[in-house]
Amino acid sequence: MSPSQLCSNHVLNFLRKTFTHGLYHLAAFPEYMKPLRDEIEEVIHREGWTKAGIDQMYKIDSFIRESQRLYPLAIRKSYTVLYINAQKNDSACLLSGHAANCG
Repeated sequence: MSPSQLCSNHVLNFLRKTFTHGLYHLAAFPEYMKPLRDEIEEVIHREGWTKAGIDQMYKIDSFIRESQRLYPLAIRKSYTVLYINAQKNDSACLLSGHAANCG
């Protein structure tokens, strides 16, 4: 995989996570659905699905930015798969091939 493909994959992965994260927050705060939907319908009617139209969706931009500010993706716990058996300080045995919390 070339460096540009690797970078593109990371960008797409981040965008996917950001979009999904925003949808989770929208589901948690349904009172924001109507104003955001109204903005989308108004802008699409006026501009269509264009970059200029998306650039005019200020409420959605603010919602996603606030979602990221309150719950940034970088702070989430991460997991890794173990390649060797390990033992924690509390005598718990971690087996190779299983996921372990790294956060």
